[in-house]
Parts: sequence; C-alpha cells; structure tokens
Amino acid sequence: MTDLDVLEKVKNIIGNVNISKPYKPKGKETYKQTYKIAIHGAKAIGWMQTIYLFLSERRQQKIQECITSFKNKKRIPRPQRGDVWGPKCHPNRKRITFDFCQSCYMKEYRKKKKNLLEASLC
Repeated sequence: MTDLDVLEKVKNIIGNVNISKPYKPKGKETYKQTYKIAIHGAKAIGWMQTIYLFLSERRQQKIQECITSFKNKKRIPRPQRGDVWGPKCHPNRKRITFDFCQSCYMKEYRKKKKNLLEASLC
C-alpha cells in the first residue's frame, strides 16, 4: 500500500499493529514508497471472516483454505502472562515443546527417527 493515511486508519480500526518502514525498490526512482501491516493467528482469521463477503470468489476460496489450515494446525498452547507452564513429564524442568522437557523430547525424537529408519530398510 502506498497511502500511509489509509494504513493509519486501518491501524486504528484493527488496533495494536505496526506499520512497516517505508520501502522503495532500488533502481526504481519512479516507484512510490510502500508500507504494509501484518497480522497473524486468530486475529487475522477474525478479520478475514469480517471482510469475506466483500471479496471475489477467488479470494473467498483462499480465505477458506487459510481458515481450514489454521484450524488443523498443531499449536503449542501459551500460558497467560505471569504464568509458567512446565512439561507434563517432569514439572520441575523447563518445557521445550509439546509438553516435553529437553531429555524426553529427544527420546521421542530418536524413537521416531529409529522407527522411520527401520521402516525404510524393510
């Protein structure tokens, strides 16, 4: 987008987003400066659903793909501010990923890797 004032209005509507620094391609003196806003996650899905009816069929199809991808994606739950979640395997250790501490995660990783290797050799 080349109009900063329009992006400022969008920022006021969406709330708590940053507008990128102006970008102008090198060697393209006739081009205008461009700016962009990026939102992610559930907030982006909400805005996609809000503007869905105003978009073309192709864009609506793309939004449907984004929403199904978002729903099927495996995400690590995040604790509320101030809370710290430990792993379920060893609550006194630091959680690395998907409820595992470092050592348990590596055990699972090696086990999966070994099973894949054995399956490929058969």
